[in-house]
Amino acid sequence: MAAPLIAKALAAKASRRAVMRSAGVGVVGALFAIAGTGAATATLAAVLGGGDDLELGPPSADDGPVGANGWAWPSAQRGIAQGFHDGFSIDLVTADGGPLYAPFAGVVVKAGGDGGPVPGVCRVIPSWWRGENSTVIIQHNYNGRTLYSSHNHIRPGSPASLGIMEGVAVRAGQTVALSGMSGCTSGPHTHFTLASTNRNYNPDVNPFLFIGNP
Repeated sequence: MAAPLIAKALAAKASRRAVMRSAGVGVVGALFAIAGTGAATATLAAVLGGGDDLELGPPSADDGPVGANGWAWPSAQRGIAQGFHDGFSIDLVTADGGPLYAPFAGVVVKAGGDGGPVPGVCRVIPSWWRGENSTVIIQHNYNGRTLYSSHNHIRPGSPASLGIMEGVAVRAGQTVALSGMSGCTSGPHTHFTLASTNRNYNPDVNPFLFIGNP
């Protein structure tokens, strides 16, 4: 199964100059470090790490707006439901079923359940538990720095319905998931993170420095 996914992801190539013109970034390899790492991701990392670039699709009318620095606000609604918690995590306002955007161009390294345990708060308030948390994690290369963004509590299955899977290159502002109710949540929102390593918990990077203020 790994080979067809990688072949699809690498089917369209462009020179580094062309990719940087269209996306503002040279896409590099990804190495998934959360539970669920498989041969497909390891192989993808080896291929991309060898210097191949992925060509991003053309902009769509459904894309979110992108700022001058190449970063997009990750939700269709520009607002904060909860400020910093669990490190630099933030909860962004969304409509149920609303689009969630890639904050910057990059490569998807995880799309689906994250295999995490039931959080303590959902043991105390069981009605908040909606089943396994669904996430999308994207690796970005910005000004020579590798960063990983994640959307959480997304609608299960929504990335696949949009053609989003491991190894797919995405542009800033592209819809990568739909808001929903997965994991431990009292209502629809996206628990958004930006981190220096491949994870969707306890992030160590302040996202406002990149996506801007609400």
